[in-house]
Amino acid sequence: MRARVKSNLALTAAVAAAFLACAAPAAQGAPTPVFNALAVTGPTNLPPGVNEAQKVSVDATGGGFTLTFNGQTTVLLAYNEDPSQVAAALNGLSTIGGVGGSVTVSGGPGDAGGTHPYLIAFGGSLASTNVSQLTANSGSLTGGAHTATVTTTVPGGVGAGGIVMYVQNIGGKRASGTITAKIALPAGIVTSGTPHNNNNLGSGTEIPWSCAPTGAGQSLEELRVIRRDVAGGRKSRRGGRSRR
Repeated sequence: MRARVKSNLALTAAVAAAFLACAAPAAQGAPTPVFNALAVTGPTNLPPGVNEAQKVSVDATGGGFTLTFNGQTTVLLAYNEDPSQVAAALNGLSTIGGVGGSVTVSGGPGDAGGTHPYLIAFGGSLASTNVSQLTANSGSLTGGAHTATVTTTVPGGVGAGGIVMYVQNIGGKRASGTITAKIALPAGIVTSGTPHNNNNLGSGTEIPWSCAPTGAGQSLEELRVIRRDVAGGRKSRRGGRSRR
């Protein structure tokens, strides 16, 4: 499971486990399934988000180049363009400034050998996001190697951590039917991936957990973890990732 969450949340303390569909108590003395959350673990702090950084190395002594981001292309930029003009051209794209994003540009200018690359940092609505890499068209450059090369120096993204739940049937009887464990997550957590099952612990043939809901971008108050035919005295683990 991936989820976004504000940093400094004590996830372990905030997670509550409840078990549904457990067998009702039988007559006194008869063994029954009894389920227990053996442990629920999670990060107490998540690292901050990281803004993506890319660099454009222009190896030329004349001519110009263009930069393209998500299908939109800048005007022709001189090989030795001032970084403020490179920023203005990129921020003018509908796929950057048009969606609330922004870039700042330092470094440059281009030269023979490309020894002073332009350094581009993404922000605004594109902050803490693994954005697409810019592409460069160097067909109009002259001199030097007449190339413009883009590389990603720092991939963007949110802080990430893990939430793992261990479940055990501590009763004296095998459970039948579907057992559902619900984890109440702290406010502000949103999934960014499909919850997943880790390898089960214990021995014997066991049916893996299935996790729901699936997919990214869901606001979760609880996560359903379903299992069938759980034998007494065994424990299972499901885990995932949480993100800021």
